[in-house]
Amino acid sequence: MDKTLSQEEVDALLQAMKSGDVKTESEPAKASAEEVKVVSYNFRKPTLVSGDQLRGFQVLHDLFVKGIQSSLFVALKTSMEIKLVAIDQFTYGEFVLSLLRPTYIGVLATTPNIGEIAVEMNLPLILSMIDILLGGDGAGAQEPRELTAIEMSISSDIMEVIVAELKSAWAGIMDISFTVQSYESNPEYIQLATSEAQVLSVTLDLRMGEITGVLNICYPYQMVQPVLDRLSSRIGARKDPTMSKTEKKHDEMVTAIGTVPLDLHAVIGHSTILASQLASLKPGDVICLDQTLSHPAEVTIGTHACFKAQIGQRNGRAAVRLIAQSQANPTPGNGGPVETKKK
Repeated sequence: MDKTLSQEEVDALLQAMKSGDVKTESEPAKASAEEVKVVSYNFRKPTLVSGDQLRGFQVLHDLFVKGIQSSLFVALKTSMEIKLVAIDQFTYGEFVLSLLRPTYIGVLATTPNIGEIAVEMNLPLILSMIDILLGGDGAGAQEPRELTAIEMSISSDIMEVIVAELKSAWAGIMDISFTVQSYESNPEYIQLATSEAQVLSVTLDLRMGEITGVLNICYPYQMVQPVLDRLSSRIGARKDPTMSKTEKKHDEMVTAIGTVPLDLHAVIGHSTILASQLASLKPGDVICLDQTLSHPAEVTIGTHACFKAQIGQRNGRAAVRLIAQSQANPTPGNGGPVETKKK
């Protein structure tokens, strides 16, 4: 059947529509402003990291925080509180603008070569650490200034501690090492990426007594992009859903105190003398102890007797061989312990 309308039929149809004899379909009602949901998207700053990837990145740097806190305590012999406060996505230009001037920045190369990262510390904080390493208390006011050659040499030891802990934290994800390539005081002199390139910035808050400061780590996104999926999956695999809160707290406590130095003494015996005898002591005098040569020494940690041990030597130094656990915890000091080895 021919469906083509003649010109007369078209004219009649148009006339009927104008007169209202033919009903036309009404236009669909427009949605109200309340019904329209608009999702904003910043094309200049796209969200490139998913929630799982960000959580994996956070867990990795939680491990770094625990390691660096213990290592800096050993290096500086002073307590320090370190917290992971933020992981942000910026453009590299925004990251550079957020830093103080002058500051202390180490540029780290990677092996295998997947890019460079930057580790930045506030100058007052690094100057306080240098003061502690030189025998001070680090509590004096430190005005931001350029580091001297000697201070740069000392500060490099602190940076090496940070580098070692970064490698340790990343070891569970990939076999990568970091090497200090250069130091800068002006962040504008460092070109890790273009100004518009995306970076991940990790911010740590450090506190030593009254001294506070910030440590920033800048990862170019192009560098970490290949490992982000692997990071989230590896971190997820590490979690043990059956581990109780008590077990987790225990593991955290063991990790926190694992590198605390302890004084260890080997006590070979005691003796009691009169004050008048003490005043007359001179080199060459012999003091008899209350133990025989065959009697094991008592090894104490702090004020607690922990082990029985045999006295000997190794590599030309006095040493003890642990042979049994001590059954009591007396407090040494009747006549003063004779120290044969100290860790």
